[in-house]
Amino acid sequence: MDENAQFILGGEQTEDEAEELVSHLEKSDLHISKILCGKCELKELKKEDYYLFIAQMGIDPEIFEILDLHGWKEVEDYQYIYHDIRIGGIEGYYKDVYENEIIAKEKIDKCNVRFKGWNSKLYIGSKVRLAPDCEINIGSNCTVIIGEMSQIGSTSSIRCEDESTIYIGKNVRLVKGKMVSRNKIEIGDNCIFNEGFNIICEQKTEIIIGSRCLFSSNVHMRSGNGHSIFLLKEEENISQKAKHIIIEDHVWVGQDVTILHNAKIGKDSVVGAKSLVKKEHADSCLLYGVPAQTKQNNVRWDIRNISYEEYIGELINDSN
Repeated sequence: MDENAQFILGGEQTEDEAEELVSHLEKSDLHISKILCGKCELKELKKEDYYLFIAQMGIDPEIFEILDLHGWKEVEDYQYIYHDIRIGGIEGYYKDVYENEIIAKEKIDKCNVRFKGWNSKLYIGSKVRLAPDCEINIGSNCTVIIGEMSQIGSTSSIRCEDESTIYIGKNVRLVKGKMVSRNKIEIGDNCIFNEGFNIICEQKTEIIIGSRCLFSSNVHMRSGNGHSIFLLKEEENISQKAKHIIIEDHVWVGQDVTILHNAKIGKDSVVGAKSLVKKEHADSCLLYGVPAQTKQNNVRWDIRNISYEEYIGELINDSN
């Protein structure tokens, strides 16, 4: 490589992603003199004038075809610097040249962690059980925390996209399903998510779940539409009105329930099977229906199958 060559950054990254990459490259004393905004500009370059860095999410075969057609040789004339790293086991600590870190309290022989960006952190508490075929995918500038004694079941997928966080508390059991954070997901201690859970947090929203919550099979949560819906007469994007999902402590959500943005479920509440929740509900209520309505107040529930007399007797004893 010619020492006098100019370094340029090519690919189809956003401006923010390009700036982030440039800052990391310049830490290695590589001055980026130009940023390309599309693959078409690659055809206009002369390899004698530049050394090229490609910044791209994953591998794009078309880029290789363009460069090969014009005589560019990998390493000698260009490098594909956007990476996709898979980690199959953790000794306790891991760090790569892109400032990604894994801090685990114990050695984990089998896991499937995938870093697709830079400057991200994964914290794994003690006695955490990760199924060998579960997947944890992490983008750039992310934080993922898995509390002690938590479990992530077989074929489950956890994805934390760029600039996002996922916090999973202590003794949380995720049996089988999917979780995607595009901003912030927070789960308290001692929660159970049964098979088929699907939790998607959209940009600029949050999903906050308290402690001791129980989710039956096939529960779906989504804190936004994921796509834009325009009202032409009103000249507005109603998808931008999406707010958070908040589920407070000790809530029981029944089978096949869907929870949408703007939903809030108060503590000690019960949500009936096949309900659609999309507004706020008070503490200690029984709610169900499409859309869900509060049907009963002053409700309590217990994860054990016990009689009313046993439950009240325990409350009296606890109060004494």
